[in-house]
Amino acid sequence: MGAQNQCYTFTLFDTQAFWIVKFISGLIPLPSHGLMMKHSISWKERLNEDVKSFPDIARYQLAYILDLNKDSKYPYELDCTDMFIKCLDDKKNDILTYRDKQFQSIFTKTKSPMYHTKWIDAFDDSLDAFLKI
Repeated sequence: MGAQNQCYTFTLFDTQAFWIVKFISGLIPLPSHGLMMKHSISWKERLNEDVKSFPDIARYQLAYILDLNKDSKYPYELDCTDMFIKCLDDKKNDILTYRDKQFQSIFTKTKSPMYHTKWIDAFDDSLDAFLKI
């Protein structure tokens, strides 16, 4: 399906794999060669014309995932674009503290707990240290 350099790292890979499994299982029919070429060209044109910034990259990748999901029905919430953009803004504001932010789960809608140690000071990567929340 393609090399990956994106925001939705696991989600994109997992959605592509989910689509491929459904195709191999006979649950998704393969379009004609002509339709596949037309579809690929439209995505390439959209990339070249519409993607100018990080928010554009995140929105483009989400649109691609949602397009795959029309056939595969990947069973998870897929839109985290606002979270990616917020994370990038935090990173631009302070490269040393952006990893210390809290985010809301796309699954439970609950906010993550604040980690007990600032990222820049967290040298102990053991499970025991992590679970001291």
